[in-house]
This record gives sequence, C-alpha cells and structure tokens, in this order.
Amino acid sequence: MSSSRPAPAPVAILRGHEAAVNSVSFMKTQDNGKLLSGSADGVLKIWDLSVRRAVESINAHTKAGILQVSILGEKLVTQGRDGFIRLWDLNEGSLQCQQKIACGSYTFTKAKTIDSNFIVAPLESAELIGVFDIRTDCIQPMITFDGLKEKTGMCMAIDTISSEMSEADVCIGFESGHLARFERRSNKAISSIAVANAPLTCLASIGKDTLCGTSSYDLHRVQWASMSTSVAYHGKNEGYGSLAVRLDQRIYASGGWDNAIRIFHQRTDQRLATLKYHTESIFSLEFSQDCALLASGSKDKKIALWSIYPPTEKNQSRQRYGHRISLKLASLTSQVDVKLQNFISIQNEMQRQAQQRKPTMRESRHRKLSVPTMNEILRQSDSYHHVSGAPGENISLHLRKNIKKVQNSPSARSKSLKRVQAVRRWWDLHYHLESSAPFRWRWDILMLLLLFYTALFVPYEIAFVTDNSVNALFVMDHMIDVLFCMDMLFNFFTPYVDKETNAVIVDFRLIAKQYVQGWFIIDFVSIFPFDSLSGDNSSDPSTTPQTGPSNRFLILRVLRILRIMKLMRVFRANRIISRWQARLDFPIALSKLITFTFGILVLAHWLGCIWGVVPQFEHYVDGMGNPLDWTVVYNINGTGSTTQYIASLYWAVMTIGTIGYGDVTVVTVAEKIIAILCMVIGCGSYSFIIGSICGLLSGLSEASTEFNQQMDHLNMYMAKEELPQEMKIMFREYFLHMKDQMHHKYFAHALDTLSPGLRGEIEVYTSGEWIHRIPFFVGGPTSQHVRFVTAITQRLVPMLYPPNEVMIHFGDATDVLYIISRGLVARLGRLFGKGHFVGEDFVLSNGIRHYQVRTLTYVDTLALRRDDLNEVLDQGTFPFKKYRIKRSSILLAIARKLEYLLDELKFMRRGPFYCWSKEQECEWFRSQLFHSAASPMQVENRSVVHAVKCANKAIHALQRVSAIDNSVKERDDYYAILMSVNTSIQMLNDSMQTIPQLPS
Repeated sequence: MSSSRPAPAPVAILRGHEAAVNSVSFMKTQDNGKLLSGSADGVLKIWDLSVRRAVESINAHTKAGILQVSILGEKLVTQGRDGFIRLWDLNEGSLQCQQKIACGSYTFTKAKTIDSNFIVAPLESAELIGVFDIRTDCIQPMITFDGLKEKTGMCMAIDTISSEMSEADVCIGFESGHLARFERRSNKAISSIAVANAPLTCLASIGKDTLCGTSSYDLHRVQWASMSTSVAYHGKNEGYGSLAVRLDQRIYASGGWDNAIRIFHQRTDQRLATLKYHTESIFSLEFSQDCALLASGSKDKKIALWSIYPPTEKNQSRQRYGHRISLKLASLTSQVDVKLQNFISIQNEMQRQAQQRKPTMRESRHRKLSVPTMNEILRQSDSYHHVSGAPGENISLHLRKNIKKVQNSPSARSKSLKRVQAVRRWWDLHYHLESSAPFRWRWDILMLLLLFYTALFVPYEIAFVTDNSVNALFVMDHMIDVLFCMDMLFNFFTPYVDKETNAVIVDFRLIAKQYVQGWFIIDFVSIFPFDSLSGDNSSDPSTTPQTGPSNRFLILRVLRILRIMKLMRVFRANRIISRWQARLDFPIALSKLITFTFGILVLAHWLGCIWGVVPQFEHYVDGMGNPLDWTVVYNINGTGSTTQYIASLYWAVMTIGTIGYGDVTVVTVAEKIIAILCMVIGCGSYSFIIGSICGLLSGLSEASTEFNQQMDHLNMYMAKEELPQEMKIMFREYFLHMKDQMHHKYFAHALDTLSPGLRGEIEVYTSGEWIHRIPFFVGGPTSQHVRFVTAITQRLVPMLYPPNEVMIHFGDATDVLYIISRGLVARLGRLFGKGHFVGEDFVLSNGIRHYQVRTLTYVDTLALRRDDLNEVLDQGTFPFKKYRIKRSSILLAIARKLEYLLDELKFMRRGPFYCWSKEQECEWFRSQLFHSAASPMQVENRSVVHAVKCANKAIHALQRVSAIDNSVKERDDYYAILMSVNTSIQMLNDSMQTIPQLPS
C-alpha cells in the first residue's frame, strides 16, 4: 500500500541532451554540487547544480552512445557502446582521456566500479564478464559456475555486495533469470539461484540482500543467507530499467519502462510514493551522497532532480561520521596497496633472477622449446574465435548411410526424446504455432476442411434451408464458429517473418499489431453471429404467406443474407497454403490447375445458390394473384431443397459456360438483374481461368517458368534419391527464398536498355542504403561517383545463404565483399543487417580472414570480388576512387601487421626465458615492422645455445677418440655418428637465426 500523501514534483529539470540519457551519477564532493550524465549519442555533460547548467560537455564516445558514467577514485569512468571504457582525470582543468580499455560492444550490461582500481564489465562475448585492473591493464575473466547447468544466456546486469572477506563479491544477472554470485578474490562463482523466468535487467544490493529488476511485472529480493527469493513488488506494467539504494539504507527506488519512479521502504518493501514526470522509460537512477537528492535519467532526454524523504539532522550527523570513517578506511586501503605493490615488485625481481640463472643439464633436457611462429599464433587465434565467437559449429549432417540405418530400424529413443521436448514446451504457444510445428500442421488441416465446409454449406443453407430450429446442423454451425474464434485467437500468437530482416518475430505486441493491421477485420467480420440477431429461429420469413413483405420480415431477410459474410473465411486459405509451400510435393503447375478447377466449381456452386435465393426476396404475382418466378415456370415450386439446388446449379453451369439452353426461364425483373450479374461474373471468371491455364501451360514469365522448372526438378531429384522429409523442407525453403534472386538477371537485362545517365541515377538511388557505409567508396566528384557506382553495381553478383551457415571462414582469402540486402549476420558478437557489409578487407591483395561470419536468418547478399573492383579501377577513369581505395588498403595492411606483431610479442612474453626490457621490446618491434636487414638486437635462445654447446662437446669427444685410435675413422658407426652430430649442429644454428630469441 502506498502513502496517502501526494507525490512530490521534481525540484529541478536539467535539459540539454539531444538523445536519451542512459546514465547519471553524482560527483563525490562535500556539497554534492555536480552531476555527471551520459547520453545515447556519446555526449558527456558535467552539471553545476547550484546554477542548474552544464559547465562542460564533450563527445566522450562515438555515436554508439554512452552506457554508464561512474566515479572510480580520482577518475571518471565512461562506458560506451563503441566497445571501450575510458578513464578521465578529474583533477585537471579540462577532461582528458588518460586510459582506454577494450570491452564488449554489443551489450546492454552497465559496468560496475570496485574499490578504486577495479572495473567489472562485459567482455567481447556477451556471456562473459571480466575484472579490469586499471593499474596493470590486466583482465581477469569470471570463471563459469559449474552448477549452472541451464543455458543462462547473455549477462544483463552487474552489482557488488558486501562480503565477510575484505573484498566485495560480484553479483551477475543473466538473460535466463538466474543470479550468480562470484567471489572477488578468486573470480569464481560460489552460488547461484533462479530468480525469475524473465531476464534480470538491473541489480542493487541492500544490506546482505540483492534486489533484482526484471523485464516482467515483478521486483524480486534475493536473500543470500537463506538462498531464497521473494517478490518485493508486483507491478501492473512490465519492465524495470534501473534500481538505486540510498546510502543510509532506509529507502530504495526503481525506475520502470512505464515512465514512473517508485520509492520503497528498505525493510518492508512497502511502496511509499510514485513519482511521475518523465514521458519515456527511466534508464538511470542515482541518490546523492548526502541522501538529499535523487537524480533520474530518461529516454525523453531530460534529467529530473527529486527531494525524497530528506534525512533529519541526526541522520546527517551519522552520515558525516560514517563519511569520515570511510575516508580513514580509504587511506588505510591505499597504504595496504602500496605495501602490496612493493611485495609484488620484490617477488617479480626474485623470479627474474631465477630465470637468469643458467639451467642445469636436467632442466635443459626436460624443458620444452617454445617457438612463437606465425602458424602457432594463427592456430591459437582461430581456436579462440572458434570457441567464443562461433557457437553452434557442430551441426549434425545428413549422411545417406545413417539415414538408411534409421529408416530400416526406427529408434524408440528418438521418439521418446521428441515426446519429452514436447512436454517441456507444451505451454509455449509460439513454439506450437510456428509454420513447421506439428500442431500448426494439424490445425491448418482442420481449418482447411472447415473452410471447405463453409464454402459449400453456408451458401446452401442461406438459399435452400428454411428450417432454422435448433437441430444438428444448427449445433454444427456454432461449433465451427467456435473453432474459427479459436483460430483468430491463435493468430495473435502466431510468429511471422519480418520482411526487412527475415527474422521470425515472436513478441506478442508486435504480432498483435501486425495482425490487427492486416487480417483481423476480415476474420472478425467472418465470425460475427449475424444469424443470431434475428431473435426468432423457429420460422423463416420466406415461408410465411405474405402478399408483400413488411419491414420486420425485410429486416429478417437482410440479417439472413448477411450470413454470407462467413464466406470471408475463405481468405484464410491463402495464409494456410503459403505456410504449406515448403511441405507440398506437388508440381507448381499441377497445384495451380487444381486451384483453378476448384475455383470454377465453387463459383458454379455460389452462382447457383444466388440464383436459388432470388425467389425468397421477391413476391411477384401474375394477373390471377398466383406467385410467379422461375421456380413456378420450371415447375419445381414447392419441391425439396435438393431438387431446387440441382436446378439452380444446372442454370449456373450453363451461364458460366455460355451455353444457355433456355429451359430455365428468367421471369421477373429481379431475376433478370441477377442473371445479368451472374453472366458477367461467370463469363469473366471463366475467361480468366481459361486464360490462366493457357498461360500456365505456356509460361507466364521467363523467371517464373525457370523457377517452376527448377522447383519441379528439385522435387523429382529428392523423390528419386529418397531424401528425408526434413531435408526436403530445408531445400524447398531455400528455393522459395531464392525466387526473388532469379528475377535479378532479368532486371539487369532491363536496366541495360536504359541510357547511361538514367542507369547511373537509378543505380545511385538503389545503392544508397549501403554505398555511404563503405568509407573507401564515398567522396570525390559527383560525376565520377555516379559512374563508379554504376560500374560497381553492374558487377555485383546476388547470393543467398540459409540460416546458421558460415559465409566467411577463418583463413579464407580476402577476395570478396558481401553487401547485405536482407537478413541478419553475426561477426565477433555484433549483428549486421540490411544496408551493412562484411568483408571490407577484400582490398588487401594477399590477406586472409581473421574472423568468421555466420548467418542468423536467410540472407540475401550482393557479392563484389576484388578482381572485378580492380578491373573497374584499371580503366583509368576513377583516379580519386583508386587513390582512396589504395590508401585504405595500405592503412588496413599496416593495422594487420601491427596486430600480428603484438600477438607475437604477447606469445613470446609467455615463454619461460623471457626477460626483455621495454627498450628491447620497442627495438625488436621497430626492426620487425620496418624489415631492418641488420637488426641491432643480437638475441639468443638459451635452450638452443645449450644444445649447440652439447653437440660441439660431442664433436670434440669424437676427435679425441680418433686421435687415440686412428683406425676408428674407418668404422661405419663412427662415420654415422659424426655426420648426425654435424647435421644437428647445422640445424640448431639455422633455428637460432630464424626464431626470436632472448637476450643474455
């Protein structure tokens, strides 16, 4: 229950950011007079709260934005979405970046500072967290907890919690709803708990407990002492963006995605107040050091300052006393750090002296030789990226022998496994309503049968069934209405494929929005109970003897005819058939012939029902007062419904076929009007269907004909080879997605007929999504740019990749640039979609790929090969483009060389005999970078030198033996030993000249 007092308004509003405010933080000063803020456009601002103005503003990061702003000792820490953490000195007059640390870029996890020297932040893989030591630039990754058997997903939130040890523990919230606690001293997980079924979006420690905000309605409290969790608050809206605990541990605040800030009591979790000012989601909350202010940053680009339950004078005196105690503890901690650094330096010196000691014969014999060659470095780099950046590499392959074995002896284990998986996910509607799910397949079959029933029996009931009493047919119709209502509800949970990214959308709100904007109106009208509005179902107005229909009976007849709206359900058949295209084994031409045949039969049935219902709406009499209509003339008036239906169908078929025997006579004016309409509709539909069939047989278009032929060939091949059903579906889905690319060559032929100027305009316009993203393709004179883009686009080759396929492997040659037209790909933890490109290093002549690119959905790409680019540049008409591309290739080659040398130097540092100084490393780096023939460094490897000395001693021993007894030289074994020792010495000398060695 919340407090009855009205919620206060903000005491100040800070405006000035041009993007969403992702983080706010008070500077640790005595008067809390300054506030830090970072926004989504990478701008860092320092606010003076006395004048409520920004006193300094810098572009701390790129347009990727700032994710977190915090204070670490005497430094300011900013975490950006560009993959770097920057440290700024607060003591200088203006902010200057002093240190830059690489961290994860594709993440939503905000970094957390510990003590005054450590930062906990996500690594390049979103599932890993590392501890950064700003003194040594050392990164220590958190060790995964063995007890977490479930897949936890990516890390979402980080916070620290007090521990019985001297160092605080680290709490990490995961995407799966798990919360893990890591011991800071060993960086190992010591416990974990499943908090919720939703991702943990924010954490805050309060005493020995941890508050967990989720993406759902609940705010949880985790009690580590009892390893239990409870719901602290159950909200009405989803999502928590930030949590903040006041330093006096009396209250805490939560910021939600519903634009509201809620204040809670620390012990009872009672909601004390709800603060509403922001118009967008709350991204950051922070209490001041004196507990007097609360700052909130929001997506609406504003910062609000609140005065919430300010502490009394007694509490402020306690806080000042605690502040003095914390300062003393900080000074003691700094002294301990100095002593620890001295101890570490002494220990390192002792290890260095021990390494400089000359190894003994036993140590030289058992010590392994570590050679930092390029192959080993690349092999190690590939294995690292293979583990961290390419999940799901072990994909099961369909082998013919294995398939035959499974088909001949079906395994009960696979069936039980499918049953277990279905039981585990029985509640997941998205899983069961996917186009490939067994439930969706069976439900679509049921819906297709019901649509067939609706298309046939609903018009028949309206035209010929006059008994509306409650009978079996009445119950059957209403049961079918209930099933169609269920299908309409299922459509709110049926995933759909986004047209831009080819990604499957499973979010309920997006699915509902897509459905409401599309087929919802048609589905709703088709299930509306018009027949129940008439009230009295016992009699039908058409059977009541009336000389002229009254208003009441006219309304009842109109409501009866409105039941024809149920035929709008037939439109669902298109959606069902579109989901079945990957499963149907019929040839395309045969399926269309069946569709046309069924369409002409249904049209004849509907026209017959329309002709049969005409006498019910017209009471025409002759001069004698007798009823007069076509049923009276045809002498079927008063007969059964079957006889009247057959006569109506007979007339409809003659009308569609333009035969017209004339035995069914048109009598009244209404019948003439209906007959004219039926003739127009029937003749037009018949002509269209006949023309479509002829066009289908002759080929409506070259691209469609080619696609249909290839699809039929694929189906015949798969049937001949007896491929499994899963593989058939996969191949058909690939061909269905490739249908658009088959039109590309015909489009290119059409573009070739345009003039060069028009061709250039259309190519520049269509390439605008990606050409400006490639840095070495932009710029230069306008005319040259237009001609260059035209020449490049003519050499683009369309390519299609299925999901979970590797487009670029480690070690591939840098010869192709891929431009993404549609779909999503992943490279080193980052996503690239429509308009982006991968493989920009294709400008290097003899390079190899140091990364891997994997598709996440079906991906349409345009491939540009380096040979085609060189052919365009060699024409000599694009000097600016050639210069820009050449410069980019040189810079990229230098960057690759620097990266390689750094990796090789890091590899050498791990060697057992490494003892180079900084000057020696720089000298070696310079000589390797500039290919100095006479390197000033004379390096040696102790193990190789020792081996050479031992071999020389063996030579001297053999010489002394031959001096004592000269006949020994004539023996074959003496000659063999002498040659092997000489060969060993030569090989060791060659090794000393080709590998980096250590100075003496």
